[in-house]
Amino acid sequence: DERIIFHSDRDGNSEIYCIELPVIEETRLTFNDSYDGFPSWSPDGTMIAFVSYRDDRASIYSMNSDGSNLIRLTVSHGHDTEPDWSPDGGGIVFISTRDGRQSVYIMNSDGTDAHAISGSTELNSNPDWSQDGARIILQSYRAGLRGIDMINVDGTGLRRLTDHSVLEE
Repeated sequence: DERIIFHSDRDGNSEIYCIELPVIEETRLTFNDSYDGFPSWSPDGTMIAFVSYRDDRASIYSMNSDGSNLIRLTVSHGHDTEPDWSPDGGGIVFISTRDGRQSVYIMNSDGTDAHAISGSTELNSNPDWSQDGARIILQSYRAGLRGIDMINVDGTGLRRLTDHSVLEE
C-alpha cells in the first residue's frame, strides 16, 4: 500500500492529488479556486498538511488523507508555507513571514503553540525534520551565501552543514 501525494495545476489552479500504487488510481483531494500546494504526509499516513491561499494569504491546513475534515492550522499576518510533519506526528515545522522574514517555526500538529526557532535576520526555506525529531535541516541564505543548516528544535545550536556555499546572484 503506497501512496504519492502531490500538487498540480492541470486545471489552471493548483490542487492536491493522491496516487495509489501499484494500481495507479489518482484522486483529487482539494476543490477550491485558490492555490493548494506543498502537501506533506503525517508519519502514520492518516493526515496531510498543506498550504492554501483560500483565505487571501498562505496558511497551513490539515485534512484527512481522503480530503475530509479540513482544518486551518495557522492564522497570521504573514504567509505560512512549506509544512513538514515531525517523525512522531506531534509537530509541524514550517516557514513563516509573520516576523517580516522567512523564519523557521514549529507548532503542535493541531496548530497550537506556533513559535519561531530561527532568528529573523536570515531567509530560510525547505525545512525538514531529522529522523530522531531533535533537529531541523533547512536551506538558508545568510550574509549573501546560500547553504544547508541545522538547528535544534528549541532554537539553539544553529550551524552550517555545507562546507561550501554558492554566492547568490
